[in-house]
Amino acid sequence: MKKTIIILCFIFATLIIISALPASALSFVEGYTTGDTDLSYEVTIKDATLIQKYLAHIENFSKGQLIVADTDNDGNVTIKDATTIQKYLAKILPYFDVSKSYFDYLFREAFNSDIASGLATVDEEVTFFAKASTFNEGDITYEFAVNGEIKQERSTNDEFKVSFPTEGTYTVSVNMYDACDNMRTAEIQYIVTENRNEEKLYIKNFIYDCNLNDFFSYNAKFTAFAGGGSGEYEYSFLLNGEVIKDFSEENFYTPNPDTGENIFAVVIRDKNTNEEVTTEMPLTIHLVF
Repeated sequence: MKKTIIILCFIFATLIIISALPASALSFVEGYTTGDTDLSYEVTIKDATLIQKYLAHIENFSKGQLIVADTDNDGNVTIKDATTIQKYLAKILPYFDVSKSYFDYLFREAFNSDIASGLATVDEEVTFFAKASTFNEGDITYEFAVNGEIKQERSTNDEFKVSFPTEGTYTVSVNMYDACDNMRTAEIQYIVTENRNEEKLYIKNFIYDCNLNDFFSYNAKFTAFAGGGSGEYEYSFLLNGEVIKDFSEENFYTPNPDTGENIFAVVIRDKNTNEEVTTEMPLTIHLVF
């Protein structure tokens, strides 16, 4: 429980995120603590009984339940864990270790691509980026599909590269999993065209992703992708009309804005012709309570 309280305090006190994130990312987050095998947010005799049923192969446990059922932290769920709960409830044990938590939340933070829908052409490679976070320990894994057909098996690789053989509309999707097998799904209806004008400089895409695991500061990475022109580019980033990063070859920046209404912008310059293009992204930043 102590770990849960600390995490919640961090969230309430310091976490800043973007209002455009999914509603689930703005939810009150509470974890299940050690011994709470029925995921009821309290430890009762039912939890000891459920462990006994699991050991008798009457009940199945999720990965999250296996975490909180291991009351003695030996890496296994045994009859000792049920006995520990019973002793605790009978006050034979004044306390037992409740520092472990399992959260049944997985936050989808971003799913986007380096080329915006409608700008990609036939046989051009497009990179899709996915990002999720969780309070559970362990890796996030990703599984990508096109029109429902899996194209990249579940792995820790959060990027998916694909080219499309014909023009048309495609559904590109990702399943995101944490180590406890909590899952979130996202998809993009993606349009592919036959060709585009590469003579003039243009902005392929301007995207952001947000890191919910950083409890001490707002942490969103803005990335711009350029196309056309000479093929050599410089990028400058602005916040509310003020330059926050002058021109350089780096196409990304992580600002630290104030809460409230903000307008992020990027100016892309062709290094050889000095031609410039710009685009804006209005976002509202607020504290989570």
